[in-house]
Amino acid sequence: MTTSTWFFPALDIASRLVARDYAKSYVGRETKDNALVNHLQAWEQANGAAANARTAAKSLTLEDIYLDEMSHMPVLVAFNLHLNNAGLLNVPVLIHFSDYRQVQNCPVAHHIRVYMNSVLVWDLQVSSASLNY
Repeated sequence: MTTSTWFFPALDIASRLVARDYAKSYVGRETKDNALVNHLQAWEQANGAAANARTAAKSLTLEDIYLDEMSHMPVLVAFNLHLNNAGLLNVPVLIHFSDYRQVQNCPVAHHIRVYMNSVLVWDLQVSSASLNY
């Protein structure tokens, strides 16, 4: 259920943290990628559905978000991908964000690593960026 703006985490995460159809939870302080982070969770709610449907919706849409304690920028986002042919099979995805730089007064991660099933599938190094407001 991750949106298409996953590569720009500040915008992607903010949209879910303010949305009324998403539940949010503060898990606590942890260390990720050698940084002190605040661990948040967000999941889509199945408002008005039976208890088992709400539980299923949470397990299918749960996203763990780790924000750097000082900058409040995402360090890691973790969720499960569900493929069409095996909808209940969890494929863990981890997206690591680092090397934030200011681009037009907005912090942008210039190093993004994406892991699926603990295997590095993308290691992106951004050489330049521009924002189109």
